[in-house]
Amino acid sequence: MLPLIYKFLVLNQSVGIPGVGNFSCEKDPAAINGNHLTPPRYHIRFQPGSALTDRVFYRFLAAEKNVSEVDAVRQFQDFAYQLRAQVNQYPSVDLSGLGVLRKNQAGELLFESSADLNHYFLPLNLTEPGKPQMSEPPGAQALPAGETEAETAEPVKDRWWVWALVLLSIGVGAIVYYFMSEGLI
Repeated sequence: MLPLIYKFLVLNQSVGIPGVGNFSCEKDPAAINGNHLTPPRYHIRFQPGSALTDRVFYRFLAAEKNVSEVDAVRQFQDFAYQLRAQVNQYPSVDLSGLGVLRKNQAGELLFESSADLNHYFLPLNLTEPGKPQMSEPPGAQALPAGETEAETAEPVKDRWWVWALVLLSIGVGAIVYYFMSEGLI
C-alpha cells in the first residue's frame, strides 16, 4: 500500500491517512548564489492529526489495485487502522519509500523523510554568462594536475559527408534498377 500512497503523493502533491495525518509535497524555488544555480528542491511535509482522504485517491487506488472503489476504501481503511496501531505500539514506524514516523516525549507524531525527490536535477555552475556548465556529479574523476579538458579530449571529426554519399549511392542504385526493370537501359 505504501508504494501506491507514495505514487499518489508525487502525482497529486497531497495525501491524507485517517487518524495519522496529511502528507504533502512542497517545493522550494530555484535559487542563484553567485555562480551557482540550485534547482528547485522538493520535500515531503507531514501535518499530524485527523485527515480526510478524498474520492480521487480512492479512485486511483481502485484503478491501481484493479478492484472496486468500495474494496479500495475498505483496504485503505484497514491499512490506516494497522498503521495507527503500529504508531501507538512502537516508538517509530518505517514507511518504506516515504520516511519514518516517530513519537516524541509529548506523544506528538514527527516525520523524518527518507524519500529523495531531488535526484532529477543537478546544480549548475554558471562560469560565463550564457554558458552553464553541469556541476560534477558525485564520483566524477578529476583531471591530473596541469591538464585541461581541451588537452585530454579528442577532437570530434565531422563525418556527415559519409552518410550523404551512402544515401546518394542508394538513390542512384534505385534509379538504375528502375530503368533496367523497365528495359530502358
